[in-house]
Amino acid sequence: MTDDNERLGHNGGPPLERRSSETESSCGKVLSLRE
Repeated sequence: MTDDNERLGHNGGPPLERRSSETESSCGKVLSLRE
């Protein structure tokens, strides 16, 4: 599951929006870490 989120984050982000709200939470965390 973490691998999928990491891969999506590397892609750019668009795919994350399509995912469920669960991914949204992960996206926010990933963005915070990346920033």
